[in-house]
Amino acid sequence: MLSRGLKPKPYPSDRSIGWSFSTLNMFQNCQRQYYFDRVSPRWVSFPEGKLRELRAIKSLPILVGDAVHKTIADYFQTCLAGNEMLNNDFYSSGEEIFQHVLKTSITEEQRQLEQEAYKAKVEEATKKVSDMLHAFWGLDLRSEVADSLRLNPEKSFIDPSGVSQFYGEFRIGDFRGYAPPDLVYLKKNGHHEVISWKTGLHNVDGFLMQLAGQVLFCIYSFDLPPERLTAKVVNLSSLEGQPVELQGSSSTLERCLERMRREVAELVAKFDNPQMRVPKAMEEFSLAPTQNICTMCKFKSICEGPQ
Repeated sequence: MLSRGLKPKPYPSDRSIGWSFSTLNMFQNCQRQYYFDRVSPRWVSFPEGKLRELRAIKSLPILVGDAVHKTIADYFQTCLAGNEMLNNDFYSSGEEIFQHVLKTSITEEQRQLEQEAYKAKVEEATKKVSDMLHAFWGLDLRSEVADSLRLNPEKSFIDPSGVSQFYGEFRIGDFRGYAPPDLVYLKKNGHHEVISWKTGLHNVDGFLMQLAGQVLFCIYSFDLPPERLTAKVVNLSSLEGQPVELQGSSSTLERCLERMRREVAELVAKFDNPQMRVPKAMEEFSLAPTQNICTMCKFKSICEGPQ
């Protein structure tokens, strides 16, 4: 179930192609990877069972991010319920969550590295989880948000990690986007703020596009007034990185939306029937331009790209 608080607007079912940062980022980096990962198995000339196995593979950085996001979401759900959580309980919870996702996932590093090398990678990833959770606990923002959630639970939103029915959909006319915010809370000045937690390399352009999607979701799905809406990225792996912030009524948001429309148009052009998601032939989805993109790709074994 979704947390109590702000509720997203329900939309009628529609299979047409929409914008999401992860999808379009994959498509722009390697169209062939997008084909193997996102096109319906019924259209891909490869055994469906094997394809699904490959799609389920994750990377250690993704698992690190999943664990950190879920730990933070669980903490704020505790605050939303009016309860407290001690820092040691928070750290222990994060470690347990990371160990659980490790045990229940297959990673690309696990498939490609020798046992000892993989063990070293896991130890490094475990330390990253711990470091980022300690960084989170030290933020003044944490206390501010926790107090707001206890005082204004009905005016808040926490991304329900693991709830497959929620995809953060918003619609603007015939344009569809998917950008669930990690957190929305009411500030003391009466404005809502969107927080997007990050755990990887500090990518200002990518962060801005993701943040723009989340702001648009809040405007068009939560019906929050744009002039009373702000947003920012908090990168727990690089707190000193260049700030990424956005105003709900800014011209920057308008430019981001225009870019989203262009990106979706480029993707739609690869489909014979976009409404039913029937793709063009695999050869129409170009290979990655450089070998670097292919290094840890989970589809290397079935792809003819650079090896």
